[in-house]
Amino acid sequence: MPPETDRSCTALIFTINACMFIFGIVLFLMGTLLPTLHVSYAQAGKLGSIPLIGILIATVVVGPILDIHGAKQILILALILIAGSLALIPSLHAFWQLELCCLAYGFGEGILNTATNVLIADLHAKSRASALKLLGFFFSAGAVLAPLLMSTVGG
Repeated sequence: MPPETDRSCTALIFTINACMFIFGIVLFLMGTLLPTLHVSYAQAGKLGSIPLIGILIATVVVGPILDIHGAKQILILALILIAGSLALIPSLHAFWQLELCCLAYGFGEGILNTATNVLIADLHAKSRASALKLLGFFFSAGAVLAPLLMSTVGG
């Protein structure tokens, strides 16, 4: 393998693992944001589950799209969807708007999860299990780190 191909593959693997780390952070972000949103307990429960519905929908829908367009482009779309939705949340005033943003960032997370798994599996045909375990480690690190950071930063 030429050196530039090896470097680009390493950069892609780093990016994929970083995306899964972001997925871990964002998945549990809603739980840490709920106290700042000033919603009722029923609404908080709803906001906590809506991103998971988005993840479920994306997991079912995104497979054929990945086959047609490839995972790299879809990965970028997922990151934009997540970042845009999260950026909008502080400026929203109606609960239905919060619901829509939560669904959108959950959908983006589902796309992100599926695309990263597909890319890693494609890049590591012979060592797929080890590569997917490492990907799971980055997800777990993000999932643990986000609430810890929010609890130390918040007051």
